[in-house]
Amino acid sequence: REFPEARTPEDELSDEPWFPVAENDVFPEEFGRFLGMPGELREEFVRWHGELLTARWWQEMQQRTRAGELVDVIPYREDSRLHPRRGR
Repeated sequence: REFPEARTPEDELSDEPWFPVAENDVFPEEFGRFLGMPGELREEFVRWHGELLTARWWQEMQQRTRAGELVDVIPYREDSRLHPRRGR
């Protein structure tokens, strides 16, 4: 679902959620925090694939799947894939 808007400045600064969170709630807008990409690479990811960070995109995929569509996500070509840095 979409991440709720803060009602007050105190809500924004709170270290605890100010809204109810159910066991299966997922907030795609928060995925960006966990990508582990450096700034410029992250900016490119968002530029090309920012829809993955929206609840709307995931809800649409759920609707299409429920309607019986097999959604085919084509992977990147091998030479375009991100690889973890070696020797860290």
